[in-house]
Amino acid sequence: IASSPLSDYCQTRASQATEPSEAQLWAFMRVIFETNARQQLLDTLGFDHDAISQAASSYVEDEAVHGNGAGEKHYMSDAVEDLVKNALLVGNFQAAVDCCFQTGNFADALILASCSGGELWAKTQERYFEAQSAKKPFLLTMSAMIQNNFKDLVLKSDPSHWHETLAILSTYGSAEEFPGLCIALGDLLEKNGDSQGASLCYMCSLSLELAVRYWREELQHANEKANGFDVAAVHEFVIRVSVFLMAVGQKASLED
Repeated sequence: IASSPLSDYCQTRASQATEPSEAQLWAFMRVIFETNARQQLLDTLGFDHDAISQAASSYVEDEAVHGNGAGEKHYMSDAVEDLVKNALLVGNFQAAVDCCFQTGNFADALILASCSGGELWAKTQERYFEAQSAKKPFLLTMSAMIQNNFKDLVLKSDPSHWHETLAILSTYGSAEEFPGLCIALGDLLEKNGDSQGASLCYMCSLSLELAVRYWREELQHANEKANGFDVAAVHEFVIRVSVFLMAVGQKASLED
């Protein structure tokens, strides 16, 4: 281990791993040593910033070339338009917003609520997220960002899509909150039977005490399979703990 930089050692272990889980563990271990660890974490999770930006740009250009509109349009009758106009004339933004919601004109509702500000603006945002999040899951991310409530996002997240949740936390979570959010996500995965994924999340929180639990389980299973003492498994366990301790000793949390 001492013969090369630890990040290079982790990269070598990841590339030489014969099992996907082993490769993933060492890829996550390598992330901890990086100066821009949270950006590297996104890449490790499979979310390449440049590739995603290029795909979005290509889609917009393609839609423009083919003359497709900017989105679904909702019909509002003349009678309803008069109701909205009259509500605005007397300063009743709540009534105007309600009419827009009833006809599915959510963008208009949000614009009107923003003009009113204060409590109506906050309530309208929440109302919009509740009405549309089931159809548009990305709105859960927006809701968490606006309300600064990533703990709730974690608790409501789909454990099978934990890579996406961890990417959101890495991109938007504050340095102070990030370790606790990773632990919360790990706890969720562990409750749902994904100890391996939980261990990776615990690694991102830099908690050896939590991350090592899954490694101990692997070691125990290896010893049971060997009907005694699996020397190779013990050696691997010691290496993991040693490298992780060296990584944790360098920083208090993953760097942005």
